[in-house]
Amino acid sequence: MSSNSAKPPSSLKDSKGGTYSIDKRIGAGCFGDVWLGRIDATKEPVAVKFEDVMASSRQLEQEYLVIRLLCQPTRPQGVVQPHYYGQEGRFNCLVMELLGKSLEDRMKT
Repeated sequence: MSSNSAKPPSSLKDSKGGTYSIDKRIGAGCFGDVWLGRIDATKEPVAVKFEDVMASSRQLEQEYLVIRLLCQPTRPQGVVQPHYYGQEGRFNCLVMELLGKSLEDRMKT
């Protein structure tokens, strides 16, 4: 997403009734933006990736499928726990475990 594109939704709801609040943007890449969010029921912080559904290169669904495959039969250390993938308005959204500092942040320190 570019700086002139629409802002993602302030909250998401998955098919099981779980809700996630979106707080602030924490990074950006070639295919979209990463936002800090939280699971409303537990207040657990999560990372939320947003990708415009009209993007020429849609990657988020493939990322979600690869993460799910890596987590079977058990999730190995260092692989994020995916919480939700779906579409909200004009965005594909991937909610996943927040692991810590980004590579960009680690390079700065």
